[in-house]
Amino acid sequence: MSHFVLAEECIGCGACEFVCPRNALLKTDSFLGLFIINPFTCDDCGDCVEKCPVWAIEPDPEWAVCYGPGCPLGSRRLRKFECNVWQAPCHKCGSPLWRQPAKGEEWVCPECDMALRVRCPRVHKLSGVEESHPELVESLCRNNSRG
Repeated sequence: MSHFVLAEECIGCGACEFVCPRNALLKTDSFLGLFIINPFTCDDCGDCVEKCPVWAIEPDPEWAVCYGPGCPLGSRRLRKFECNVWQAPCHKCGSPLWRQPAKGEEWVCPECDMALRVRCPRVHKLSGVEESHPELVESLCRNNSRG
């Protein structure tokens, strides 16, 4: 479901950033050096929540939990697939890639390569994030171009 930092509570100590295994926390350019969480990188582990000394990090109910409600891989029909939402997306449409590990398949796009009409709920929210937090999208693009 991802998390968000309560700006009015954050003291900018960096404990959350230090403990995050995905480097999902970004320090803002504000005077106080507050943090924001990149919901496309956050894997919902909750380590940052536990480490924050002032409890300034809360779950963000607007973001889907991976393999949770709305995820097409939660259905019985597609449960043999796995998703690479934390890795490089499809170059054509930006969707996470899928594969069937039991069959040893390569990563393919469910939309472009498999002609399935499915959408990842996390990736689907990208347009809203572009408007409110363009720095997250820029960071995501930089991280994906490296990997």
